[in-house]
Amino acid sequence: MKRSKVLTGLAVRAGLLAGTLLAAACATAPSHPVSHRDEFPLDPREELGGPFSEETLRGCAALAAGDAQAAETAFAAARLGGAPRLAGEIGWIEAVVLQGRPAETFRSCERLLGAGDPTLPLLVACGEAHFRAGDAVAGLALYRRALARVPDRPGVGRRAEELRLAAREQWLARARAAASAKEWARGRSAIAEAIALSPESAALRAAAGDLEAEAGEKAAALRRYREAMEMEPRNLAVLEKAATLALEL
Repeated sequence: MKRSKVLTGLAVRAGLLAGTLLAAACATAPSHPVSHRDEFPLDPREELGGPFSEETLRGCAALAAGDAQAAETAFAAARLGGAPRLAGEIGWIEAVVLQGRPAETFRSCERLLGAGDPTLPLLVACGEAHFRAGDAVAGLALYRRALARVPDRPGVGRRAEELRLAAREQWLARARAAASAKEWARGRSAIAEAIALSPESAALRAAAGDLEAEAGEKAAALRRYREAMEMEPRNLAVLEKAATLALEL
């Protein structure tokens, strides 16, 4: 009976100790937090060592709750606090981008990206900022740097694929604008970038042919149209353009 009472007492004390330890653990930020998100906005503390300021923790909680305005306020305070401040800087960028003001983050992104080895959340946040400001090309470059750093992030990879397609269209638009201005070298460079992003596209080869035709380079245009026809033999519009050029040559 006495032994039973001793064991019971030990069990109670062990339970109290475990509860105390759990409460302490929940009250402090982990030194190397593991993000449960796999897409923007990522946990700004990822890859960084703690401890983190109370303002940073409040900002992270607001981000997780979807309250970007409260997150911006908390992270703005964290940026002014003592070191380490990088998590607060990244969180502030994320919160401002989420509120539709991506251009406001460019100066901070440039400073932080040039300061050393950027973390995955920083690369993604700045990539997202450029994309939402209308520059898919710059956004894609940063997303690709993020994936090169941490390849096994499916959510980041999916977003990078969306930016790839957007960047391809942006390069195509730049090529057409350059052709309209008769800036043939710039147009060729832009269409080459678009093709590099989507080498399987027959439409881009045809667009390159159109540019060469406008520039008066009939042989180069025919070569591009033939490339498009090899990928898409039943495209009658391209076939007609190629036939016309072939007769002229």
